[in-house]
Amino acid sequence: MTLDKLKPGQSAEIISVGGEGALRQHVLDMGVIPGAVVTLQKLAPMGDPMELKLRGYSLTLRLADASRIEVRPAEARESFVLRDSEDLVSVAPPAHPGFGEGGRYHDKEHAHPLPKGERLRFALVGNQNCGKTTLFNCLTGEKEHVGNYPGITILDAGNIERNLYLTMQLMELDVPMVLALNMMDEVRSAGGAIRVNAMEEILGLPVVPISAARGEGVDELMEHAFHIARYCEKPAIKDFCDKEEDGGAVHRCLHGIMHLIEGRAIAASLPVRFAASRLVEGDEDIVARLGLSTGEQQSIEGMICLMENSLGFDRNVAMARMRYSFVSKLCAKTVVKPSESKAGERTRRIDKLLTGRITALPLFLLIICSVLYLSIDLIGAPLQDLIASLIDSLSTLCQSAMNAIGVSAPVQSLVVDGIFGGVGTVVSFVPIIVLLFFFLSLLEDSGYMSRVAFVTDTFLRKIGLSGRSVVPLMIGFGCSVPAIMATRSLPSARDRRLTVLLTPFISCSAKIPIYAFISSMFFPGKGGLVLACMYLTAIVVGVLVGLILKLLGRSGGTAPFVMEMPNYRLPHLGNVAHLLWDKTRDFLRNAFSVILIASIVIWLLQSFDFGLNYVQGEGSMLCTLAGWVSPIFAPMGLDDWRVVTALISGFMAKESVVSTLQVLGAGSFFTPLTAIPMLIFCLLYTPCVATIASIRRELGSRVALTTVLFQCAVAWICALLAFLIFSLIL
Repeated sequence: MTLDKLKPGQSAEIISVGGEGALRQHVLDMGVIPGAVVTLQKLAPMGDPMELKLRGYSLTLRLADASRIEVRPAEARESFVLRDSEDLVSVAPPAHPGFGEGGRYHDKEHAHPLPKGERLRFALVGNQNCGKTTLFNCLTGEKEHVGNYPGITILDAGNIERNLYLTMQLMELDVPMVLALNMMDEVRSAGGAIRVNAMEEILGLPVVPISAARGEGVDELMEHAFHIARYCEKPAIKDFCDKEEDGGAVHRCLHGIMHLIEGRAIAASLPVRFAASRLVEGDEDIVARLGLSTGEQQSIEGMICLMENSLGFDRNVAMARMRYSFVSKLCAKTVVKPSESKAGERTRRIDKLLTGRITALPLFLLIICSVLYLSIDLIGAPLQDLIASLIDSLSTLCQSAMNAIGVSAPVQSLVVDGIFGGVGTVVSFVPIIVLLFFFLSLLEDSGYMSRVAFVTDTFLRKIGLSGRSVVPLMIGFGCSVPAIMATRSLPSARDRRLTVLLTPFISCSAKIPIYAFISSMFFPGKGGLVLACMYLTAIVVGVLVGLILKLLGRSGGTAPFVMEMPNYRLPHLGNVAHLLWDKTRDFLRNAFSVILIASIVIWLLQSFDFGLNYVQGEGSMLCTLAGWVSPIFAPMGLDDWRVVTALISGFMAKESVVSTLQVLGAGSFFTPLTAIPMLIFCLLYTPCVATIASIRRELGSRVALTTVLFQCAVAWICALLAFLIFSLIL
């Protein structure tokens, strides 16, 4: 029987793991190894992928990948056995710290201290969602953005087996380390405990229980981190293979390879144990760095084959089983397994609705539509009107003051039309953008984004994407630049490339002022509906583009979907507030830099002719330049030079389209018929300079240029179709 044949609620023991390459290795590293017991939690609403419970955490896997894993029925059980009550330390665990007292680990006699004044360097390493960013902020006083989805995020004590596996891999690097057990507050609240002193004695390195979110144990963590960094104290234990386990096959293989390559590893400045492990796992880069001869490679291959024949497993499975075997023994001696945490119980209840077969997609659409309605109509619009009225009052006051002191007409026009008319209009949309980011950050921090990926994977796979691409695509509703940067978390190069190409089709928040400006003139009271239609149109066009690329064979094969599902957590208001401040600051910085400069330049071009005569509008430099381009837009009814100018200014920043229209007084040009193709073209044409720069950084100049030209062509075609269709209706 294979894993994909399980029914929800059924458990099975893994017999063998098929597949190949990086996906198989990733699955093995996550604990999907022979002997492990997995339980099928549920299937996605569309029947694929599946969510599995394994070693205390949730894992997603597509049915196609699950079909390569052979299993047999088994009863659900814990992955390590609890000890007798006499052996537990749940009532009065020994105080910590105790290991550092008297130099138990900090043995200066055998240490190699760095010279005084040497700069110390630290790295925070951990699996997804273990709290690295929270700890970083706590340690440094910075305010990096914290997320609750895979790829945004030292060791999570509530998911200890999976995280200790990574710890063992890091210990093989033979570098000074401190192990931080994060989220200990959640472990305690669920009735669990960890015998920290026993764990550090077995591992041979400092182990510090902390709660980064509450700041507990962080001072102690830093004390030990400074000490082991300054005195270069490395883990005392790096050999995890048991001489007695499986007849000692893995032990003999690893130590035989270590003996063979020791000299070469030292010469290459590589830890011997680490190099041997990577050779067993087939790391070609290590082979090259060691400079192994053909004879040495053949000897190593012979030792590995001997191990495989003895075990009945291949080399990758053997290494994963060896590490997890050590982890299980360590946990059996040091961990009191907690009951299901409150977060886990809460997650189960919420997921019945948010990932339910019938309720998932309707609730997803309801959530997104509610966010748009609240951001645009219910809360955003009144705040926008308030700010706009304040700006108008200030503009009138300034104009009165300038009249009183006899300021010339061109200067008055610059201040009133160029600055207040341009920048002021864009600034009035700050409440809408802040609200949109606020609601999106709540969804992100809560852990809902991972569920969206789980629910939408089957749909996105039809256009060649993975469900994990939904995270950067959703971020694209806020801003395309961080969305493109977020694609770095995608495990597949083809996924990153295709997601980057499709992200600019998602309507970013910088376009909201355009929608709000036009809808306020021609569709009053329906701003939320207009925005929803724009977003829906962008999604439909993006899907069609993805399908075309897939049919043309440009998107490649579908990437795997292996992802850890985090528990739902209440968003941290401090993190949300900081994110809002960052986004607002960036928006205002653009308003008072790029948009201000663009507004002034456009005012100059539209106020003076080539002889620098003050003409304002017709006959100006801008009128002449835009006139050369306007015939391209004539088929869709947008041949007015002022509209063309606004679209050109949008290349710098989409917000400046509105400011340009205001400066040039182009609002009077539009009718309901021309407003629709204008909305469509602004929705789909070339992204801003910052986004293009991000695409160039990720995929190169050629792809960036192709993206600009392709999007402009798509926008022109769609706007033309919209004009032709609505000219028959209106």
